[in-house]
Amino acid sequence: MSNLPYNEPDNNIDPPVRRRRSDRHARPAQPRRAEYVEDMQEVPPPSAYSRVAQPQEDNLYPPQQGQYPYGYDAYGQSPYDEEEYAPRRWPWVVFGLVLALALAFAAIQMLVPDNATGVLGSARKVTSTVVDSAKGLLGIAKPALPELIKFETPAQESPMGAKTVFTFTADKAIQGVRIVDEVGNVITGSLTNMNEPENTLWTISVVFDSPAQRTLRAEIFYKDKWYASDKVITMTVLEPTVAPTVPPTISPTQEMVGADPYPLQNTTDTPAPEPAWTVPPTQAAALVIVSQQPEVTEPPIEPTAEIEPIEQLETAVPEIPTEPPVETVPPAPTATPMPMLTVVVADEAAPGKLNYKDNVYVAGKSVKELTRTTPINMPAPGDYTGYAGGVFTFRNDSFRGNAAFGTVEVNQGQLAELWKVPVGSLRANTGTVYGVGWTGQPAIVKWMMEIRAMMNIKPEKRDVTALKEVIIAAQDGKVYFLDLADGVATRDPIDIGFPLKGSVSVDPNGRPLIAFGQGISKVAGKQGDIGLYVYNLIDQSKAFFLNGRKTKKQSQYSTNGAFDGTALFDRTSDSLIVAGENGLLYTIKLNSTFDYKDKMSIAIDPEITYQKSKGKQNDNTVSMESSVAMYGKYIFVADKQGFVRCVDSDTMTTLWAVDCGDNTDATLALGFDEDGSLGLYTGNTAHARLGNKRNVTLRRLDAMTGAQIWAYEIKAKYNKEERSGAKASPVVGEHSIRDLVIFTVNLTENGGSTIVALNKQTGTVVWQHELAAPTVSSPVAVYNKAGDAWIIQGDESGKLTMLKGLSGQVITELTLEGAIDGSPAVYNDYLVVGTMGRNSSYIYGVRIQ
Repeated sequence: MSNLPYNEPDNNIDPPVRRRRSDRHARPAQPRRAEYVEDMQEVPPPSAYSRVAQPQEDNLYPPQQGQYPYGYDAYGQSPYDEEEYAPRRWPWVVFGLVLALALAFAAIQMLVPDNATGVLGSARKVTSTVVDSAKGLLGIAKPALPELIKFETPAQESPMGAKTVFTFTADKAIQGVRIVDEVGNVITGSLTNMNEPENTLWTISVVFDSPAQRTLRAEIFYKDKWYASDKVITMTVLEPTVAPTVPPTISPTQEMVGADPYPLQNTTDTPAPEPAWTVPPTQAAALVIVSQQPEVTEPPIEPTAEIEPIEQLETAVPEIPTEPPVETVPPAPTATPMPMLTVVVADEAAPGKLNYKDNVYVAGKSVKELTRTTPINMPAPGDYTGYAGGVFTFRNDSFRGNAAFGTVEVNQGQLAELWKVPVGSLRANTGTVYGVGWTGQPAIVKWMMEIRAMMNIKPEKRDVTALKEVIIAAQDGKVYFLDLADGVATRDPIDIGFPLKGSVSVDPNGRPLIAFGQGISKVAGKQGDIGLYVYNLIDQSKAFFLNGRKTKKQSQYSTNGAFDGTALFDRTSDSLIVAGENGLLYTIKLNSTFDYKDKMSIAIDPEITYQKSKGKQNDNTVSMESSVAMYGKYIFVADKQGFVRCVDSDTMTTLWAVDCGDNTDATLALGFDEDGSLGLYTGNTAHARLGNKRNVTLRRLDAMTGAQIWAYEIKAKYNKEERSGAKASPVVGEHSIRDLVIFTVNLTENGGSTIVALNKQTGTVVWQHELAAPTVSSPVAVYNKAGDAWIIQGDESGKLTMLKGLSGQVITELTLEGAIDGSPAVYNDYLVVGTMGRNSSYIYGVRIQ
């Protein structure tokens, strides 16, 4: 029997298609009819209002859209009704999960402590971050307090009465710092802000007056409130011990034969006034110093050197001995004058063997024969400066044998960091350069009162007694000026805007003039000039620029215009001597006019003479990166080909030339022997000519003949950046190590570097020390009053290593931030060196103890 509606014929109705969920949830437009009567029941008679069923054709009236087919929603329960009206559970599930997370969040935030570790600690950090962010959005968050990242001192033991420097580093600007002991007492000391206006790096210098062991805590001052940090140092202050007085003895292995050619002099600051400068005969000695002799009607008026205060120490009155002393100390030997030697060329060093041809130019014009009105005659190394005032140039003087001034007493055998100053960077065409690069040695100068008063030094530093100013050029394009005592800026930097790679040279008469070279001319899409700068330090204005590129008045073989080498000033002729990477050797008559009393001004009128020379080599290999060395009128230079030459400054002609095998970047060093002979010490790199095939060679040549005295070979790995081999300049030993010359060779077989001490006469190895890290930094030697020597060497790991000069035994090490490519300079017991690296470029002051 059919279930079709009553009184209607069978219709071919297709089974309904399952509707979308949204349709199934929709209520029908008309209410449901009562359940229809099954076929088995009797059909009720039609009423008066009933419509008589009419016969219809199949599908004559198909269902309208929105209507329901017969037999389903319109008349009865659908097979899908049970599913359509099932309860909706997913909102409750979501609500439950959110509630559970909220309860867990609240429990972690309220019950887990801030300093928890592990999984709960990590979860606590996440909840705290969310809460702080929400507070920040609502404007109710409290600003986070600065955090003290570092609280440190070089040594946690210090003798009573010695200065101890504590360094503080914060993650954001603070107003100040202080130190308190375990009971809350504030430790008094000298507070210094090292990086104003960032105000994140501070130091406190403390002198402890009583022996004790203390636990010191750092506190920071922020928004006018003091906050304790979690940084503590356990400090032990030792009672000083007095060493017994022992007569000096000389072991058989250290016996001095003959007189010391460089007798030790007490160069520490004393109450005796020092001369301002020695005015050469060719210069006026009155109020105005000029290169031509004017008529002088009154005695010279010279500036006076400042007398430094000397601490009055209480000394006990010694008891009168009942017996005469067994041994007396002989008086120190007096200085011997520098021997006057003349070049006599050895056959093997004749320039013609290397096809050398010299061309000389004066004021841009070629001359066949040079005639100087004022000959160049460089003084002896001890007389390079007109007064004992510090380190004035790279490797100290015209012999280039060291970079230290004065003496040092090594009592504790330690190196202690005193201060550090951050240095910037520049993006060059070859990549970003940072901090202080090779050679990067600072000058350290004690200015005279009159000179210091006329310069633009900051008022608070101008009045410092016997101010010693550190002057150092960096690869961020700036020349920095700092107080040696605390690292605080003495004046604003000179900003060239292009990287500076060489070292600063200061006028040795103490006049306010400096010279420094530029290394790169392209930065951040900008190209500029490149050359050598001479600056007036009265007002930090540019006094002179020597163009390193080819011009109408300058012909050259090499196109590189950089000046990595450092100039020498000859104070006897008022001249500047320098070699460039363009392959030219310059002598520049400055014709200086210096009025230090009335106008307080200095001016120069340069006359440029240069030598353009070339041997059997390509044009680009005439480039000279090293600094010139000088003895009297003789200039010693080395180039990229490895040719080492001696040039007569009177005629600017090459007297002798020697092929040393490959690129020579290390500055040549000179030194006298006891017999008066003059040695020249040099070493090459493993570059284009040697590569990995042959060893690099350390040599001694006879400076007056060019003949090779000895050669020592050492294996070094090839490096395309010219950093392999002898990149550092050697130390020519004096006093107790006067028989030694100390070289540092980079990228030796161990992958690091090697310090090797050779006998000056034979070239045999006396001692050597392997460094784990590479280095191109030059070593420096320091001496005490007795003449004992120590060698200090920096490397690319940032480590300073101090060794005994006679044996190479390591005494102590100090690790700084950044790589040490620049070379250190020493003034008495203060060492200054620069570092380089991303976020780790600094200038450091270090105390030798």
